Amino acid sequence: MTATLLPREGAQGARAHTRAGEALRQQLNAWVRDGGGFDAVVDFDLALRDPTRPDRQRAELNSGDFSHPNAAGYGAMARAVGVQQFRR
Repeated sequence: MTATLLPREGAQGARAHTRAGEALRQQLNAWVRDGGGFDAVVDFDLALRDPTRPDRQRAELNSGDFSHPNAAGYGAMARAVGVQQFRR
């Protein structure tokens, strides 16, 4: 099992959001979703992204640093993990 990378537009500091980084994140997430190399994929990107600005986390799910979710965001991530993925 693996998961997609979270949107980070607005992040600052040593790991600031860049267009090049966003392009790489999109490429990696597409590979994770469609590459067929994993037995299950959790789409954290879909769970947290702002539908009007897909490279940014929804404000009500973000901690304020544009990188990390808040408690509601972690709850959304937990709900994105389907229990059926752990059953064989």
